[in-house]
Amino acid sequence: MSSRIICIGELMTDVVALLSDEIAYGSDTPAKISYNGGGAAANVASWLGVNGADVILVARVGEDASGQEGIRLIEACNVKSGVVKDARAATGTVIVVVAPNGERTMLPDSGANGLLTVTDVPPLTSSDRVYLSGYLLLNPRSREAAIAILKIAREAGAQIYVDPASAAPILRLGAIEFLSWLGQVDVLLANLDEARALTGEMDPWLAAEQLLNSAHTVIVKLGSAGAIGLTHTYRAQVSALSIREVVDTTGAGDAFAAGFLLANQSLDESLAVGAKVAADCVVSVGARPQVAKS
Repeated sequence: MSSRIICIGELMTDVVALLSDEIAYGSDTPAKISYNGGGAAANVASWLGVNGADVILVARVGEDASGQEGIRLIEACNVKSGVVKDARAATGTVIVVVAPNGERTMLPDSGANGLLTVTDVPPLTSSDRVYLSGYLLLNPRSREAAIAILKIAREAGAQIYVDPASAAPILRLGAIEFLSWLGQVDVLLANLDEARALTGEMDPWLAAEQLLNSAHTVIVKLGSAGAIGLTHTYRAQVSALSIREVVDTTGAGDAFAAGFLLANQSLDESLAVGAKVAADCVVSVGARPQVAKS
């Protein structure tokens, strides 16, 4: 029987602007605008749910139409909702600007996600796997709750997976402080920019080696170059799948994390499944499976 996965973090509305050309600052750039489900934890949960995992999402939304739609979309992906509606804030929103080459830049407003508390999380057991989005640590409003959740998960003996979430806020706050909040986790899933921000190492292998001080297994996602994985006794690498046309890289790292969690096997196999799910993500606009993009 597969273990339950609890994804803890954000449920957002993504306003995606797919640009036709490079931005003409101070003027107009034609774009195709769409509204999609977003939020790192919600994205991971959605990819897990459509692939048959037993998964629950813990997040907060406002008492608004966006929040209601956000819950509907995750449930459409077979995700159990542990989402709390909070009247004190609006549902989080992120503006995602997608360049013609598929690269994305995000402008987030966390909204109600910053109000998440420890009591939102269901009781944990040693058979659970907990995915925590680093955005909860980076957000000063939710940081205390995130640190407490990590402590509770360790005390329960649950496996802990953390994605550092974003390089720029880590650089602003400082890597030492962020890693002190993180403590020791089972799996750290970083992209290359995040790994560099956390270590100062430009080489992904050297960065991963340094991050083994904070995790039993370190994954560094390399985008079109695939991903690497490292433990104290083993290293592995996977190439990205060949894609005819990359439409939008939004959520690719979240999809990779979902595939890694989904496999729950050897490091090589988990990396391979991560690459497969990431490839499924980048061929259409938005960060979610197709069932959640309608």
